[in-house]
Amino acid sequence: MSDATTTATAATTTTATATTQGHGISWLPADADADMVGHVQNKAWAGAVDAVKGHRELEKLLGADRAGRTITIPTTADAPEWAQVWTKLGKPQGPDGYGIKPADGADPKFAQAAAEVFHKANLTAGQAQMLAAWYSEQGGAATSAQFAAEQAALEAEHAALSKDWGTGPDAGARKELARRAAVHLGLDEGAIDAMEKVAGFSKTMKALAQVGDMLREHGVEGIGDVGSFGMTPEGASAKRKQLMADADWRSRAMNPNSAQWAELQKLDRVIASVHQ
Repeated sequence: MSDATTTATAATTTTATATTQGHGISWLPADADADMVGHVQNKAWAGAVDAVKGHRELEKLLGADRAGRTITIPTTADAPEWAQVWTKLGKPQGPDGYGIKPADGADPKFAQAAAEVFHKANLTAGQAQMLAAWYSEQGGAATSAQFAAEQAALEAEHAALSKDWGTGPDAGARKELARRAAVHLGLDEGAIDAMEKVAGFSKTMKALAQVGDMLREHGVEGIGDVGSFGMTPEGASAKRKQLMADADWRSRAMNPNSAQWAELQKLDRVIASVHQ
């Protein structure tokens, strides 16, 4: 080997050794900057083949077919870039984009307000529609349950009134007396419903019938012709006390053949009907 060749080989070896000793990665160029060296070291790539493989995997992950569909998560919760993230995930441009429709019979303003809240919460259209459907189902179930409970309570009230008043002509006359008393007092159906919600159907009917008794005692027109069985047990009891307070009437009521006796028997039958 000539002296020139020996010198060139020695220089090359010295350069390679220097390069290797410079950043410790023999396959990187000698002039690789610190960032590149640090990146290769962090990846633990043993050679250029490993680097190419890593690049291909990254290309598969972020290739052209995924352009515009990738998301970069902002580093802070209040970063303005979050708006782009929510949009890419499916948040509509405005509340109207959710397409939330009010349930049958529901206030349209509620659906609009719900859509505005959904938009502030950054929900996607699918999430908002699912939540709205769930709420509608829950509301429908609650309404049905409430209606069933009200019907059961009303049936119980009717049963209680039937137990007290019976189901014959007497009961019909008393209900008619209550109805006429309500008309005389100017109570419409809404007012009576409100009374029933507070006191119950049975107590409301009894109270109106008792008012009817009082009106009939005072000769109010349209009340007195309800019928002989129109008096309520409460009204009959009050009437009996009033009549029996009169000594002369009480004396004549002791005669089985007198009109006073007949009236007293009628009052007693009405009063006794509440315990039947």
